[in-house]
Amino acid sequence: MSTSTLEAIFVADASGAPMRRVDSARAVAGRGIEGDRYFLEARRRGASGSRGGDLTLIAGEVLDEIRAHGLRIDASLS
Repeated sequence: MSTSTLEAIFVADASGAPMRRVDSARAVAGRGIEGDRYFLEARRRGASGSRGGDLTLIAGEVLDEIRAHGLRIDASLS
């Protein structure tokens, strides 16, 4: 059995807003991460129009591979 580690959590207050790192977060089923733009959009749309909340997981190894090719990318931009 393999294990994974959550290295960072980033949220944005609005579409197009910069991502900001948070120390902890609360995930709500069908809504997303509390305080994130998608959570707020789901609340405005209501249950009938909700996409179910959006969450993107990116493996740290992927960022390492990108950096190995000489590209500098901050985790908040991924």
